[in-house]
Amino acid sequence: MLQGWLSDLDGIGEAGGIATFTFYPQIIGRPSRLACLRALIEHARQRPGLWIARLDEVGAHWRSRG
Repeated sequence: MLQGWLSDLDGIGEAGGIATFTFYPQIIGRPSRLACLRALIEHARQRPGLWIARLDEVGAHWRSRG
């Protein structure tokens, strides 16, 4: 699971794209899956130029561009 997320994030990032991950509490809330989510976030934080944002922040960004 984690390797797939990391591959998606890296591949989309290299292409200059936007990656959106959706996590449901009843699924991601299991300890092993939370550990994978933490690892994904840490990996993302280490990528220069990557913006980690909530959806409302993304919406505000695009609205500000006109």
